[in-house]
Amino acid sequence: MTTTRVGTAIAAAILAVIVAAIVPGTPAFADPPAKPAADPKAEKKTDKAPAPAPDKKQPLSDADAKRFVDFFDKLVAIVVANQDDCVKMAAGINGHIDANQAVVKELNDPKNKDKELPAAVKDRVQKKVRDELTPAITKKCSTDKSVEAAFNRMGAGREK
Repeated sequence: MTTTRVGTAIAAAILAVIVAAIVPGTPAFADPPAKPAADPKAEKKTDKAPAPAPDKKQPLSDADAKRFVDFFDKLVAIVVANQDDCVKMAAGINGHIDANQAVVKELNDPKNKDKELPAAVKDRVQKKVRDELTPAITKKCSTDKSVEAAFNRMGAGREK
């Protein structure tokens, strides 16, 4: 029973990295809390237009969203195809990340922190995580360190 709970916790952590990397704006990569408002008497008036609200994220372009979704779909296919062999799963994930470094770097690019996938695409990705990716990982490889390390490479945008 303890092994199952530990495995589920690790799978949840791995999925948080995946979802955060693929779906910008999720809690793992959320912006820090806003600073409290300054004393209104101390504020200086300026002629500058107010900055846009930080909670209002801009949608990614259709081309960028398609690239990210294609990357994610291939990642899910690799995980599902290798759900019974953790070594192959980790190797497949690492190979996919190596072959798509430009997409991985763009996922982690700070300039994209204020952008998000369109709602319909975001819902599709989250459904795929829930219905396909999570069961495939938790079937056998949720406690495998090489699989966890492979997913962490993607979330951190690091090369080997």
